[in-house]
Amino acid sequence: DHCELALRPERVTLADSPVQDAPNRLKGRILETSFLGPVTRQTVEIEGGQTIVAEHLSSDAGPGDGEVYISWDPASGSLLHGDE
Repeated sequence: DHCELALRPERVTLADSPVQDAPNRLKGRILETSFLGPVTRQTVEIEGGQTIVAEHLSSDAGPGDGEVYISWDPASGSLLHGDE
């Protein structure tokens, strides 16, 4: 069976080091950073070539380029069932 996890970009947290108490976390690499006025959008590539987009307020210091750790609250995601 195939399924996908949908996350709102503002619910994704990026950090320079792993968040130890985060139940969901992945390691990735920042591909692109876009400054959109009050919001910064970062596209992160994870293992397997998939990408995750995170957004945070530009006033919040986010991680720089390179390796990052992604985390999110389990209640923030929606599981989407797909066709095989």
